Amino acid sequence: MLLRLLVGLVFTLSLSPVVAQPTYTLSGIVRYSASGQPIGQAAVVLDYDKVTTGTYTDAQGFLATDTRSCLPIVVVRSLGYLPFRTTLNLREHITLTVKLPAVSSQFEEVVITSKGPDRNGRIYNAEPS
Repeated sequence: MLLRLLVGLVFTLSLSPVVAQPTYTLSGIVRYSASGQPIGQAAVVLDYDKVTTGTYTDAQGFLATDTRSCLPIVVVRSLGYLPFRTTLNLREHITLTVKLPAVSSQFEEVVITSKGPDRNGRIYNAEPS
């Protein structure tokens, strides 16, 4: 009986993780490269070992997230700006200063029409008559 209990205990302990990985803080600020103004609500994504996590910057452009020791690919994106991408070696607390350049593209023309499909699913011709 005691032998069965010991074997069961050893088997159970061998299945549970014994070593916990330390966590580190990635913090920093995201700014517009031309003016230095902070960029609020920029998406910050950490992609590592089949796991993706992330956060957003606050209204002042600050970010902070906790993660385990790893080599994540960090991507920072915001609408109207070119994305920032780098690989970090997170073995300590890291503070980043990210400067995003603006996207310099303009639309040539946008056509909006109020016509749509009829009851049979056919699309009306949007060309002016």
